[in-house]
Amino acid sequence: MSLPKIFFKFSISSSLLLGFALGAPAQADDERRGPTPKPCDSYRIDAKRSLRLCTLQPHLKINEDCAQGPAKKLTCLAFKATQKASLFGIDEVDTAGGKDPGSPICKKLAGHAVIATDDERNQEALCLFNDKSAIVMSALYYFARLNDESP
Repeated sequence: MSLPKIFFKFSISSSLLLGFALGAPAQADDERRGPTPKPCDSYRIDAKRSLRLCTLQPHLKINEDCAQGPAKKLTCLAFKATQKASLFGIDEVDTAGGKDPGSPICKKLAGHAVIATDDERNQEALCLFNDKSAIVMSALYYFARLNDESP
């Protein structure tokens, strides 16, 4: 004896509603959010150079070595670039056609653009400075816009 199709549909939908009412997350919710970002990830720039990028505060993904001393004070050139970054003086041609808007900012601040790859082959555009510190280009662009909007 099999159960009627109506009973089957009701039991599945009611269990989802009951799970939602009790605070159990639906599986579809977890899939939409995607993976939880890790605070630090290892990246390889080339065969000889690698670094760890950490999200130290919202919108700031910078290499782990920037935090110095017991107080973890940020003294590297990459962090100082967040305070100096600006879009003023950057030609629109440098950001047209889908070009990374952080790249001309990086160049203006005496850094150079590199692509780093993590263990899962995800790529991140970085601005690398002479003291071997690095910041994610999107963070550099974010702080440039923030600095330009500030009085």
